[in-house]
Amino acid sequence: MTPRYHDVEYHVHLAVAAESCFLLRSSSAGDTVVGQYRVGGEGRFIVGDGRPTTLIYSTGRFRPISVISPYSNSGQTGGTLIEPRSYPRPEQFPSPGWHFSYAPLDNVWRIQAFLEEDDVHCRGLLLEYEGGGQRALGQCRLLVDRTKTYNRASKIAFTNVLRLPADSEIDLEATKVAFDDEVPEGGDGWLSFGITGTLWFWFREEETRLEMSKSADPESTTTEE
Repeated sequence: MTPRYHDVEYHVHLAVAAESCFLLRSSSAGDTVVGQYRVGGEGRFIVGDGRPTTLIYSTGRFRPISVISPYSNSGQTGGTLIEPRSYPRPEQFPSPGWHFSYAPLDNVWRIQAFLEEDDVHCRGLLLEYEGGGQRALGQCRLLVDRTKTYNRASKIAFTNVLRLPADSEIDLEATKVAFDDEVPEGGDGWLSFGITGTLWFWFREEETRLEMSKSADPESTTTEE
């Protein structure tokens, strides 16, 4: 997910033991969690009580960033702790090592599909919204992968398949995606939907899986049209 920092309305630091992450609430892209998020984790505290104007962080050669904080003219402390709005909580992941991303399709006007080297399977999707926000699903490697752009698409279809890459000894999961006139008539596991609902995109380095939630409840998924 790719929020623009000048759109950020709220900035919360969520710290859990040795792990930490940031919840960015923006006017254009909604909520974005940067890092590993755990629901209801201990050690949460607000580092920005208003719209942040400056991001302060430490730098060091060959060392990780040890300090990061936003600065807001309206103050730095106080306020009420917040949770991400309607943040999906999958009961289980496909298997260890998978990452999860999601994005609503309502009010999307442009979609960029990032393709793998075979130009057939989808590596990620970048959604652009009417209000100017963007959300990324999967791996969207700008200026690296070939892309196909769809403006104001009215229909999306996808199929999750197994493939055997030349350098692999086992089948890997992959996803094919199509829009509008490219949507197949059926067969081969293709599922077709209007541009509404929420997409769930599971991914890791060499595998992808796409699901559609037609309900406002992000925990409700469907595998049939």
